[in-house]
This record gives sequence, structure tokens and C-alpha cells, in this order.
Amino acid sequence: MSFSNSDRNIQAKIGRMFPTQQELKQMSSMALAEAIAYMLDLEFRGNHSMAKSIMACTGANERTVKNWISAKNAPNAEALIALMSGSEVVLMSVLYLAGREELMQAKVQSDILSVLMQLLKLMQGQ
Repeated sequence: MSFSNSDRNIQAKIGRMFPTQQELKQMSSMALAEAIAYMLDLEFRGNHSMAKSIMACTGANERTVKNWISAKNAPNAEALIALMSGSEVVLMSVLYLAGREELMQAKVQSDILSVLMQLLKLMQGQ
């Protein structure tokens, strides 16, 4: 199954908000289905078409997505990978739940470096 380029456009419109350390600690004590529901709520909070946005990202049907949102079920591996590719919050949270905080730090540092490089290019162009 391949995803189109438009799949990455479902990210939250209000900006990227990574979970706080307190939120991450809270997630580590939850069952997987509860943690996924919590992450989806963080990413798509305030989006009145939350289920449809997630459906577009994963290709899952509406009932399945609503079960994830209500923590009745957790996504399968294929759907989880799709969620991670479309959501920074889900990616960072899964890394935390897997005990890979060093990868989280590397991702954040890489993102910062990328932004700094873009700023430098903009400054050189003026």
C-alpha cells in the first residue's frame, strides 16, 4: 500500500505542539489503546472532523478510527506507522513509549538544525 503526497497535509492546523514531559509520563502508565487515543486527541484537538482527518492519513474505515479515538482498540502496525508518518506528536510519543528518548532528542535537534539552515538561506538571499 502506498500513500499519496497529500497524506501529509492532515497535520493539525494550529501548529506543532509536542507533548510535555508530564503528558509523556502520563502516557507511559496507560495501556497502548489509551495512549494512542490520548496522542490523537493531542494532535487533532479542536478539529471537528478528527475521525475523517485520521482516516485520510491511515486509510482505515471510520468505525475503526472511532474505536482508536475512544481507546477501545489500538491501531495495527501498518496504521500506527501511517499515523507516525503524518503526526509529529504520535511519532515522538511512540519513541517515548518505546524508551527511545535519545531518538526523540536527535529528532528535535535535527528539526532545529533544519530551521536554522532555512533561516541562514533566507538571510543570504537578502
